[in-house]
Amino acid sequence: MRQSVSQRDVHRRDLPVTLPNADYQYLIDLDIGTPAQSISLAVDTGSSDVWVFGPSSCTACSGGVFDPTQSSTGFYENDLGDFSTSYYDNTTVTGYYITVTVTVAAATVTGVTLGVATKTNSLYWSILGIGFDGAEASQVKHNGFLDDLYKQGVITSHSYSIHLDDQDAASGTIIFGGVDSTRYSGELVSLPIVPYSDSVPRLQVTWTSLSLTDASDTTTALTQSDLSSPVILDTGSTTAILPVDIFNELASFFGVHQADNGVYTVPCQVPEGYFTFGFGAGPAITIQVPFSQIAVPDIGGSGTCLFGFQPQADSLIFFGDSFLRSAYVYYDFDASTISLAQAKTT
Repeated sequence: MRQSVSQRDVHRRDLPVTLPNADYQYLIDLDIGTPAQSISLAVDTGSSDVWVFGPSSCTACSGGVFDPTQSSTGFYENDLGDFSTSYYDNTTVTGYYITVTVTVAAATVTGVTLGVATKTNSLYWSILGIGFDGAEASQVKHNGFLDDLYKQGVITSHSYSIHLDDQDAASGTIIFGGVDSTRYSGELVSLPIVPYSDSVPRLQVTWTSLSLTDASDTTTALTQSDLSSPVILDTGSTTAILPVDIFNELASFFGVHQADNGVYTVPCQVPEGYFTFGFGAGPAITIQVPFSQIAVPDIGGSGTCLFGFQPQADSLIFFGDSFLRSAYVYYDFDASTISLAQAKTT
């Protein structure tokens, strides 16, 4: 069912936080422990664990390392078992749990449970997982970060909205507990969170259409009219994952090349045009994504860009930052909805 988020729904206590754009990740800066140790974490709506690099846990740690022995407010949580989790790209992290005081923007939260890594595999940033509560890796379930903010009165709803802005922008914004109506155009349309079919809760909505409009204003449908597929809206993914047949059609259109390391690249000067993604029946809401947003600059300086799409490898479909930069997204856990609108970009 299509519903719009009215202005009166979002007049509540909230916490806006700037998210620095680190090219392939959007970061949140936390002060952890007493005295505070400043750590930058990647914001990930596709997972639920919060963890930080511990001493000697990696060889290429970005964003800082947290040393619990230097904090008077860090307490080991032996009851939760060992900390161990893995991600869709087969990266892994292991360690132990602590509870600790955390400050984000102007808010200080006590008793936050997080993992301290002792070993990582190919992970370059600590991660703030803000997916479903109850999907954490611990043997005994605990409050997630959003629930801590809510229970300690920092926010008045289990929700947050995300505006990543254009890929050239220095930062995006997350608002815990609220919405900024100046950041989007049109209605903010609510869609039900699609129930997951396995044991892993996911923040997913129903994807129903995709078309391409080229520089001559010719529109080509890329999906069948009966498409109805769950898609995960995941800030932890740089790219969007599409069914193989659609990916292959786009790869041919844009002149995509697969490098020896498996990465898909595209010339940085893409043609004019845009995609239109539809969600919900009808569709209930459409989001336009300019072609320019799917050529992600290569920070390695090769002169080519990372292609903003990847082919589907299993049953899951993710829409990551290459899509999300064009959408304003409001995740409302109280209502079990995700709301979408066309983002205004700078």
